[in-house]
Amino acid sequence: LWVTTHGEFDHMDPHRSKLVINEGIEMTFNDLRKIPTPAEDRRLLVLDACDSGAEPIYGGLSSLGFGPLLASSNQAVICYRWPVEQFASAVFNVLLALGLRTRSFYGAYEFAVITVIQGKQTTIQQLAEVLGQDHDLVGRIQDNESIRWNTLAFWGSAAFLE
Repeated sequence: LWVTTHGEFDHMDPHRSKLVINEGIEMTFNDLRKIPTPAEDRRLLVLDACDSGAEPIYGGLSSLGFGPLLASSNQAVICYRWPVEQFASAVFNVLLALGLRTRSFYGAYEFAVITVIQGKQTTIQQLAEVLGQDHDLVGRIQDNESIRWNTLAFWGSAAFLE
């Protein structure tokens, strides 16, 4: 299950946090609690939304966050601990999708993070192998000089929760 939307996490009052699905349509923690998780099989939920992995107590044990609330033994969650740029999120998500073709949920997450950590050229190489050197995304990465590949802010936001 892959959800790409806008996330708003309220650190001072986490119960007011929401995923903005569309103008006027929002999902709160209470709404998300109503979505059933698989009873037998394990599902991956990708919350491609800013702050979807944030919690009010950093390093603490808290389920007051979208990712922490939804992670369980039957549902792994990949989410973002803080706001991320749209292009960075798109690059990560494409790498994650490529990884899911041949790897476990965690293996795909690890592949995406490790690829991005290794920098621009490694990311281009991995994507070009599958998508082709002339693919639009490969070209956009090659032409983009604003990505700060070596910063935690770029590659460190994605979290794997289970």
